[in-house]
Amino acid sequence: MTPWNKGTGEMSKPKICKYCSKEFYSRVPTRKFCSHRCAESFPVSKETREKKRQYMLSHPQKFWLGKKNPYTVGKNNVHWNGGKTSREGYTYTLSRNHPHHNNENYVKDHRLVAEKALGRYLFPEEVIHHINGITDDNRIENLYLFPSNSEHAKHHGYSNPPILTSNLVVKERY
Repeated sequence: MTPWNKGTGEMSKPKICKYCSKEFYSRVPTRKFCSHRCAESFPVSKETREKKRQYMLSHPQKFWLGKKNPYTVGKNNVHWNGGKTSREGYTYTLSRNHPHHNNENYVKDHRLVAEKALGRYLFPEEVIHHINGITDDNRIENLYLFPSNSEHAKHHGYSNPPILTSNLVVKERY
């Protein structure tokens, strides 16, 4: 690194590393070590370590190392939209207790609609097809349940696929 300060064009003063005593130049005026290795190797007193721990405990929103910050999760997050999200044309709902949720605890809405109509959870191999091809149109009349992905693929493989009507519609009794 050059000893020249790019901001002012003046030559910066050399510093001495607190760990290895090597001379180095830095644009940051508070830097005390020449490298990350020296900074990590420098022994820290118990008092300094305890001060840092107390600071971290008194400012929890700044230090949630490796954990989800409770101040920015769920309803407390500024981007919270009621547990709904959409990806690739499909809408998802947050459902932590659902047996077939994805890694982020979301389930596709069309699966939830079909499960409600059937009164049971769908099996993982069952496929919900959108009859009109609009993936965010989750009306019960627009959904068709295929028992497997191979049956669903066969339907898409036809040159003139048969016209489907929903097999999930709950018919009212008279």
